[in-house]
Amino acid sequence: MLKLINESEAALRESEERYRSLFSKACEGIMLMTSAGKLVSVNESFAKMHGYSIDEIRAINLHTLDAPCSRQLVDERISRILSGESITFEVEHYHKDGYIFPLEVSSSLISIGTEPLIQSFYRDISERKQVERNLRQLSQAVDQSPVTVVITDINGSIEYVNPKFSEMTGYSFTEAIGQNPSILSSGTKLPEEYKELWDTIKSGKEWRGVFHNKHKNGSFFWEEAHISPITDENGTITNFLAFKENITERRRIEQQLQIRQRMDSIGTLVGGIAHDFNNILAALKGNIDLLSMSNENFNEKQKRFLDNVSMSTNRAVDLIGQFQTLSAVRSTDTKTIDIHDIAEEVFSLLEQTTDWLIKKEIKFNKGEFLVSANAGELHQVLLNLATNSLHAIEVREITNND
Repeated sequence: MLKLINESEAALRESEERYRSLFSKACEGIMLMTSAGKLVSVNESFAKMHGYSIDEIRAINLHTLDAPCSRQLVDERISRILSGESITFEVEHYHKDGYIFPLEVSSSLISIGTEPLIQSFYRDISERKQVERNLRQLSQAVDQSPVTVVITDINGSIEYVNPKFSEMTGYSFTEAIGQNPSILSSGTKLPEEYKELWDTIKSGKEWRGVFHNKHKNGSFFWEEAHISPITDENGTITNFLAFKENITERRRIEQQLQIRQRMDSIGTLVGGIAHDFNNILAALKGNIDLLSMSNENFNEKQKRFLDNVSMSTNRAVDLIGQFQTLSAVRSTDTKTIDIHDIAEEVFSLLEQTTDWLIKKEIKFNKGEFLVSANAGELHQVLLNLATNSLHAIEVREITNND
């Protein structure tokens, strides 16, 4: 019997020694307290995470470690533990240096000897909380991003889209999930281009390009896309991430600029040709004027021919002048302009350059409308309005009833 008692006591001592070793060497903070809330023991990790030594932590009232937001729940949690419930919760404690940090606590009721004790394991979750904050900030940034964000799996099935995607394409989050981005295809991109895209991103590189996409409602829009792979810790591609920006308006402006540049080039060419023709016409007109001054030897028919040539030459000079005005290099300078004069010039140019029967009717007087503007640009505006109107008129046969 005595032998059995000695063996039991030895086993108990060994168990207690093992527990004390685990208690003191554990990475987690451990605290033992009575059901009345009296401290029994804490380990070094608990003291260290609070910035204290073992002796310092034992000398203070542990309730003073609780931040205000955590104190109000202490009694309720102790009551649950004493009822036999094991609970895990988060608290905020004061560090010795004065700042507050978060902890995750797992508490349960244990028995050492005959006395029930509350055992709590404390884990500093400051880093985890920081990661969670970063993730929330990232999530909010993506959700509020002014560009479209799309995440797909390695086969191209959509796993995530941000609200901007829905705004841009007309497809809701629910409608987009599980679909392939090809639902937006307008059919203008060649298969070879898609192959080049997939070959690039599957090789681990970023692909940049432009898509002409189709909205859910059937309208079209342009997007500039940056697509790159997402890899795990082993470098294996797990997803693809796309950032896409609507560039429809930018392309429209660029096209207008290109047209403007081409028109400027044509204007420069026309200006050069007009200048050369003007020099030729000046010589021609000079000779005609000389002939007119000495036409007393001409018969009536010859005089009539000379008058016709002179009239046609003057019309050509006027026409070349109109071309020179139209092709003049535009400047930002403005001056006071009589719109009546500009309208007269535009009608004159149209009468000489089109086969249309144009009835000129200016319903205001010279000097009635004066504006501060750029003469060349105002001339171009009125000319564009006039030519657009001519092109919009339906060509039809003129009858005796017209």
